[in-house]
Order: sequence, then C-alpha cells, then structure tokens
Amino acid sequence: AEGSNAIAYDDLPSLDKYMLGRLSQVLNEANEAMDEYQFQRAVQELLRFASADLSNFYLDVAKDRLYISALDDARRRSCQTVIQMVIEGFAKAISPILPHMAEDIWQNLPFDTEGES
Repeated sequence: AEGSNAIAYDDLPSLDKYMLGRLSQVLNEANEAMDEYQFQRAVQELLRFASADLSNFYLDVAKDRLYISALDDARRRSCQTVIQMVIEGFAKAISPILPHMAEDIWQNLPFDTEGES
C-alpha cells in the first residue's frame, strides 16, 4: 500500500516467507475445517500454530529484530509485516468462533486495514 512500511513478499528473508507459508496453510486448514463444521479441528489448528510455530519458534527468533533494530530497519519492518499478516489472518479466522474478540482485535489494530470489521 502507498505510504506503507510493509516489505514486499519477494524482499522478505526466508524465515519470514516460511512463516507466511505456514500461516497460509493453517488458515486454509482452519477454513476447510469450518466448512465441514469441524470446529474443534479448526481451533486446534489455530492454537497449534499460535503456540508452536508463532510463539515457541518465530517470535523467539525474531524478537532481536524487533528490540534491537532501528525503527526503519528493513529487518525489523519485515518482521512487522509478518506480524501484521498474522494478526489480520487470525482475527478473520477466529471471527466465526469468537466474534467479539475478533471485533475487538480489528477495532484496535494500530494500522489501517483494507477491509471493514
């Protein structure tokens, strides 16, 4: 987006591309589970990603980029790009299950979004 600090996908480091790939897989699996009325499976996919892939792995590795890098550093911005996509993807994915929480997330995002809540 114009005026955005987001990093284009092709310019992201391989770790960030990997996380976006995992996010895409998880969101597709959750959507498929929801379409089949397998709500527990959808929740399990989202929780597994949040705790194993995101928290235990990605944020642990990426925290140095967020804490040490300058505000306009490309390494920091690439991590923020991934986090933005994760937050938006999660808010959309949980909206059928936790609509009030999803709405609260969406209303309090610290950046502009393309869609409405």
